[in-house]
Amino acid sequence: MDNRSTQLHIAIVFAPDGIQFAAGCRTERTLVRLLAAYVVRRSSKQLWPAEARRIRRLVRRGAAAQAVDYYFARVGERWDEDRLVRFSMHPRPRSAHDEDSHRSCAAA
Repeated sequence: MDNRSTQLHIAIVFAPDGIQFAAGCRTERTLVRLLAAYVVRRSSKQLWPAEARRIRRLVRRGAAAQAVDYYFARVGERWDEDRLVRFSMHPRPRSAHDEDSHRSCAAA
């Protein structure tokens, strides 16, 4: 069995008022893409304007991982801080009867 196909990459973003974002994906690339979309949405509210523009510029240039890193390094300097927790795991195999077994990613 290929362990990469069973690995799950998870990210949870929380702030003082609770969980802001959570996702679990089969590939880290997909997870980073979702995190980049989150930081683009939040950056104009949480960061200073020049920093928010930098986030958008990084994402447009295909540097999603750098945009995510930059956001979490800067967030909290203007308003409340978001915290990112990321980890990977090998979940138990799903049965063929699990209705979500065909999904490659879930986000909330």
